[in-house]
Amino acid sequence: MVAILRGKSLAKEILFVAGAGTLLVSSFFAPNAAQLLKPLLRWHKRWDNIEQRRIKEAIQRLNQRRLAQVVQKGDEQYLEVTEMGKKYIKKFAYETLRISQPSKWDKRWRIIIFDIPKHETSARNAFREKLRELGFYPFQKSVFVYPFDCQDEIDFTVECLDLGKYVNYLVATSLHNREGEVRKYFGLPLNNT
Repeated sequence: MVAILRGKSLAKEILFVAGAGTLLVSSFFAPNAAQLLKPLLRWHKRWDNIEQRRIKEAIQRLNQRRLAQVVQKGDEQYLEVTEMGKKYIKKFAYETLRISQPSKWDKRWRIIIFDIPKHETSARNAFREKLRELGFYPFQKSVFVYPFDCQDEIDFTVECLDLGKYVNYLVATSLHNREGEVRKYFGLPLNNT
């Protein structure tokens, strides 16, 4: 496998921008590049001060590591993410996945139920570990509970681990006799207010 792009590198950031779609290489070197690309660039607070040489070096690193390649289309050069680059972006997204929490709870429980066969042990363990990492409550061995909408995050995780046919996402209004312990786990009010 290729060497990982470590930390908050310029090369990683350019890869993620290119991952949103094919990117015109000259857009990185345009006089107004800072204004055009700033909404897409999350980590470089000093994007305005990045030298063009560093941008070229970052693009060369992406090309050398086969994460992206510069392709000629007519008179223009574009930076395209390779299949290996797409896998890297997906892996990074998986590793940094978080669930945003609304300010107010809708009093509905998201229940993840799975029945993953033994021949998928490593994927099953990875799925359980990801649910724990995301803060789910282990209701039973193959049942986890969360109080906020997380359909997109679960769908993404299931897709990454190729477990679609083994996982179900349910929404419930009550957990009956165990609701108190689960509310306590999430720091939610114990009464229905």
